[in-house]
Amino acid sequence: MASADNPYAALFADLTAPATFRPGALELTRRAVSLAGLVPGMRVLDVGCGTGATVAFLEQELGLQAFGIDPLVRPGTPETRLLSGRGEDLPFTEESFNAVLAECVLSATGKAAKVLKEMCRVLRPEGTALISDLYLREPGPGSFPAGTCPAGATTVDSWLKLFEEAGLRRLVWEDHTRELMGFIARGIMKTGSYREFLHSLFPCLRAEAEGGKYGYFLYLGRKEEP
Repeated sequence: MASADNPYAALFADLTAPATFRPGALELTRRAVSLAGLVPGMRVLDVGCGTGATVAFLEQELGLQAFGIDPLVRPGTPETRLLSGRGEDLPFTEESFNAVLAECVLSATGKAAKVLKEMCRVLRPEGTALISDLYLREPGPGSFPAGTCPAGATTVDSWLKLFEEAGLRRLVWEDHTRELMGFIARGIMKTGSYREFLHSLFPCLRAEAEGGKYGYFLYLGRKEEP
């Protein structure tokens, strides 16, 4: 979730059905919802919802009242619970949701602190933030395009500090780097090489991108009472 012409736009442009493009996909979403103790009927917001695949899953499979927002949602989309907008300016009133998800999104915004502040604003007291994203295992100079998850990834300590400063109390931190490795391996099998896999994700790449070593995490945080 970056801008209407962000590096991920090509992934969504030609799709005829909703899809996910992240490690762990919907199974990691299912785990996060289970760990959070969410029950049917609760209101949930998916920040950076992309095609709306997760919103549909939350509603149809888990019985939640789900909404999604993303700058890539096309105006006039028939699904009324998918809105065009940005995570740093959510068009919802305070304390509107029992839970807010951001799956492989915060690192791509370039404005993680602002997005987290908005997520906490719309969370009800004792509501839960469900976040999965890349982290840097070994920081190093990167060459991924701005607006992509690898470009915005940071260390575990930096992520935890951001969450705490936003007003979240840690409930769960899990390492899911295995899911990231599986995601990459499947991409290589489909495209033929790591280079082609990267270019399938980011067509704007002009060379094979380099950077630090990445991991993947799942975090659940409870909104602290004022």
